[in-house]
Amino acid sequence: MPRDFRLEQDLYDVAVEFEALGRRASRAALNDNLLQGDLRVLFALLTSKRSQAELSRTVAMDTGQMARTVARLRRKGLVEDDGSAKGRARTLRLSELGGQFANEARDRQLSVIRDYLEDPADAQVVRLAAVCNVVANRLYEDRPTRPFVREAKSGEGGILQHLAVKTLSSSLFGLNPDQIEKYATDAFSEYCRARDTGFGFFLVAESWGMVAGGIVVVGDPAISSASASLFVIDRTFLGKGLGSELLIQTLMRLRQANYERLTITAPRDKEGGSFFAANGWSRTAVRPSHSLRSSTVLEEWSLRLK
Repeated sequence: MPRDFRLEQDLYDVAVEFEALGRRASRAALNDNLLQGDLRVLFALLTSKRSQAELSRTVAMDTGQMARTVARLRRKGLVEDDGSAKGRARTLRLSELGGQFANEARDRQLSVIRDYLEDPADAQVVRLAAVCNVVANRLYEDRPTRPFVREAKSGEGGILQHLAVKTLSSSLFGLNPDQIEKYATDAFSEYCRARDTGFGFFLVAESWGMVAGGIVVVGDPAISSASASLFVIDRTFLGKGLGSELLIQTLMRLRQANYERLTITAPRDKEGGSFFAANGWSRTAVRPSHSLRSSTVLEEWSLRLK
């Protein structure tokens, strides 16, 4: 029987919508300096004990990030060894504290979904949430091991601009969409000038044939330094390896062009900061934004390439 890609896309859209609902609910539960990825691991262990490799496949998180996530949850006393092993891999389980935390967070997720569906019966909510989680995980497992990163096509600047408005105007940042649109427009104008007169490139990351993130880089050959004037990942796809793969491809291009440093400036964000710090970047500056709003704090992260 041929695959019904239209049906799969519809199922994927539903799964992503409910995953986004779950993220909104779980954000309120992150009161112990936990990240969204931490909560996804706790939820996976709530259903059964798993090895670290099984967790990576279940929540579609790369192995490096999973190792850091498990180590962080161990330090907080939320995850522990089960004492058994699958092959040579040790299995993990929730501690008593981790089980209590995960159950409370799941209840908050169900509360948000219940309100979204105008208060149906509890059993319906549980079944629907379970179906959506299964669909999302199955579709994520079917995607390529590494995200697909390529040169942007004509017109895709508008897609990245839309993602920037969607991400930065969310409740996490609360920025004005008009300010973000101008910020993104200025970034693309700078890129066009650099591309025509010096050095610049624009890459996008695809997931299921959709642009889910991108990076715009401009370089100054005189000082062998480059900067990402815009680096955006759709928050629905965080933890799926898109940002890591975009940076891998970016650094490869810069090294081939003999650049020595890359700098990224972005609004302060706990998840983003943790990502850069864990991957060897140094925070070189913290300052208020002049193009977004005065209360927005920008962080500058740099990485030496040689």
